[in-house]
Amino acid sequence: MVRHRPAIAAAGLLVAVVVACSPANTSPAQSATAGPTAPSVTASPTATAIARRSPAPLQPVRPSDLVVRIDTLGETCCPATAVVATVDGRLITRADDGTLVERRLTAGGARQLADEVIGTGLFDRDRIVGLDPAPGVAPAPHAISVRTFRVWTGARTVTVSSPVVAQSDEKLYRPSAAWTQLDALAARLLAPESWLPVTAWSVATSRPYVPDGFRVVVSTEQVGGSQPDVSAVDWPFTIPIADLGEPLSASSQIFTPVGPGTKPLRCAALDASDAKAARDAIQRAGAGVADFPDGAFSTGLMWKAGGSGIVLFFQAVLPDQSSCADLY
Repeated sequence: MVRHRPAIAAAGLLVAVVVACSPANTSPAQSATAGPTAPSVTASPTATAIARRSPAPLQPVRPSDLVVRIDTLGETCCPATAVVATVDGRLITRADDGTLVERRLTAGGARQLADEVIGTGLFDRDRIVGLDPAPGVAPAPHAISVRTFRVWTGARTVTVSSPVVAQSDEKLYRPSAAWTQLDALAARLLAPESWLPVTAWSVATSRPYVPDGFRVVVSTEQVGGSQPDVSAVDWPFTIPIADLGEPLSASSQIFTPVGPGTKPLRCAALDASDAKAARDAIQRAGAGVADFPDGAFSTGLMWKAGGSGIVLFFQAVLPDQSSCADLY
C-alpha cells in the first residue's frame, strides 16, 4: 500500500479534494459546513475556555491482538479498510455506504475465524500474488485494484496482497489457485454471518463503529477562503497546533489525503475525548469541518503568523491501531 498526498491549494478545494480521495470515495462530496458528524466527536455548543493539558495516549495494542485485517487500494485512489477482526472478538466491516460497523464474536467465535484464515494455508509467508495473462491474450496496461491481507499467525504478522479484477476483465487472465482462494476468503470474511454459527456471536447485530481515538495528520500549506486564523482557536492542549505530534517519515504507509505541505507532515494519536475537544475548539472558532462516512474528518485554518495555513486530517483508528508508529 502506498501513501497518497493529493495537492490542496485552498480551504474551498480542501473539502472537494479530500472527499474525492477519502476512504469512501464513492460517497458524494460533502460541504465543510454540512453533512453527517462522526458519532464520537460531535461538536459541543459549550463556548467556555478549558484548561490546557497534554493529550492522553491511546491504549497500546500488540501485533498479536490482530486476527485478520483486509485493506483494499482502488485503481486510482485511496486505501480503505474492509475487515478488521481482533482476538477480543471485535469485528469491524465496511458497509456499502462507506460507514464502518461493528459486531462482537465470542472468544470461541474469534478462534473459529482465526482457524478459518490460517487453515487456508495462504499465510505461511509474506508475498504478492501476481496476474498471468490468459493464453493468447495481451491485456493493455492499466491500473488494477489490490487487496491486502494482514494475518497474525501465532509468531508474526504475515502480509499477502492480491489483485482485484473487475468481472469484465477476468477473461483476460489465468486465475491462479492462490488468487481464487484469496478472493473466496475475502468474500467469507465480509459476510461471516453466512457461515459462523449463532453460538459464535455475542453481539450479532451491526452497530456503528465508535473509535477509541484518532490519528491526526497536520500539514502546513496554503489555506484560503474564510477559515479562521489559528490564533482564534481556543486550543485545549499545551502543544500548539502546528507542533502537534511527531514528523511522519517518508516511508510511512499511513494514508494522508492532504497536500505536500511546506514542512514534513506531523502525526499525533488522540483518544476520542481529546479528538472531540479539538473538534469543538476548531468549530467554536468558526472553522468548517468536512466529515467522511467512515468517521474521519478534516479542516483547514489560516496561519497568519506563519504566512501560510494548517490542514488537519483526523482518521479514526481501528482496534489493531494505537499510534502513528503503526505500519499502516
